[in-house]
Amino acid sequence: MLEAKENFFKKPENRKSFFIRLISSVVMVGLLVIYIALGRYHSYHMNTSLGETAGYVNLVITLILFVICAYEITKTFNVKGYLQVMLIFFLTVLAYFPLNFDTSLDYPFFEKMSSTWLVKWGNHNISLFYTLVWVLIFLVNLFIGFKVVKHFNKAQDGTRYFGLYLFYAMVIVFGFKTLFSLLLSSANVYNGTLTLVWIWIMIISADTFAYLGGILFGKHKLTSISPKKTVEGAIIGFSFSFIIGVAIAISLFYGTSDWHMFGDMLKNASKTSICILLVLFCLITPIISMFGDIAFSYVKRVVDIKDFSNVIPGHGGALDRLDSLIFTLFIFYWIMLFGNPGI
Repeated sequence: MLEAKENFFKKPENRKSFFIRLISSVVMVGLLVIYIALGRYHSYHMNTSLGETAGYVNLVITLILFVICAYEITKTFNVKGYLQVMLIFFLTVLAYFPLNFDTSLDYPFFEKMSSTWLVKWGNHNISLFYTLVWVLIFLVNLFIGFKVVKHFNKAQDGTRYFGLYLFYAMVIVFGFKTLFSLLLSSANVYNGTLTLVWIWIMIISADTFAYLGGILFGKHKLTSISPKKTVEGAIIGFSFSFIIGVAIAISLFYGTSDWHMFGDMLKNASKTSICILLVLFCLITPIISMFGDIAFSYVKRVVDIKDFSNVIPGHGGALDRLDSLIFTLFIFYWIMLFGNPGI
């Protein structure tokens, strides 16, 4: 094994590829720290001009990231030209437009819209307005998406391709809705940035240790969809992710008085009940993230591509790096919905 690694680094192209990947990783980590810090500052200082500015900067970065992901998923299904721009626009509106009054309070601009321009309508009517507009936009997106995806995939099974497109597009839309809520929420609701960091660390741990475990001990393939993944690697990745996740969760729960990952759902629950749920969440998160990775690998195999794009040197596309996180946040959205019906 060591000999194979030495031979790998003897080739100039492999060394170059490794260092490009390493530099890109360092840059991404730096940008991630800034990104999280902006969201956290906004959560605690949203009533100040600087806090509001941090929220808008964070929002713009998130929207740019979403547009890149929307571009990659539409490109994956061969959508091109002005029709691709149209789909990206409608998907972006779906991701950012709030579903009701309570969620509007977590979004810059819409918070002002709800608390000033529409305040005379009352919370119930404002919620109804947001919901109806969102559903209308979704139906328009559904109709256009069906026509466009089928048009660009005449040689394949257009209806099947549309079904796949709709599923992955909605995973991205609701995954980013969760990201918006976690990063732009007020600190006394979920302490969203801490929750996001906690989830992200579990996902990174699962991915990293699954990779290392596969290299060192991998003998049995986990799935034909992603041939490099092994059963041994998956078990090791899951184990380390679970242990690290539990350690962080218990530290945050007992060390941070205002951390409420499940929102109001558990406000009257005992500490024991909350700890049990945190442990259960640490159990399912690495499983969800691995499934998300495989799910996005599946669509790449269907359309026969290696990467979603080459926007990140040495890593491929944004979806190649964020697939597990987006899928996990997509599932987490429904947990948040159950815990906080107003979302």
